[in-house]
Amino acid sequence: MPTSTERSRELHRLSMARYRARHPDRERARASRWRAANRGKCVEATLRYKAKDPEKVKAAGRETIARKKAKDPKKYLAQACARTRRYREKNPLCHVRRFGITAEQYSVLFVAQNGVCAICLRPERAIQRGKLRALSVDHCHETEKVRGLLCRDCNIALGKLEDSLRYARNVVAYLESNMER
Repeated sequence: MPTSTERSRELHRLSMARYRARHPDRERARASRWRAANRGKCVEATLRYKAKDPEKVKAAGRETIARKKAKDPKKYLAQACARTRRYREKNPLCHVRRFGITAEQYSVLFVAQNGVCAICLRPERAIQRGKLRALSVDHCHETEKVRGLLCRDCNIALGKLEDSLRYARNVVAYLESNMER
């Protein structure tokens, strides 16, 4: 048989649940104020929860993304693009990490190439969202070894040639055979 303290706690819990159900906006505002005042506790609790069962957390994240995509795909895509854009604006060389080099290593390559493309020997000319693009990190797709920095046009051309010396030689031969003398 529950004690009077346990009964009163249970009654209080039910009373608060009814209040929260009747006043969801007030509850959201209260919870938001509490999280803002107790940021450290929230971060610690989140980290403990994620460490306890990381697979469950990943699965829940995938489910949330799938649900948002299914509900409104255009809105989801717009939000994802906006998040990526904000991140890249704050971290302009964030893409270089994909190729196993740091921003410092990128800078060393950039200085070694005098800030120009390794193929056409011109600086980057492509504009993206009103800003000059950074030179692209060129890498071997088989070994993942970084070869140098290329402008957007040369990087695309090299990709179209599928990194094939045979195709590149064919392009040179074609251009040489069709040169007007």
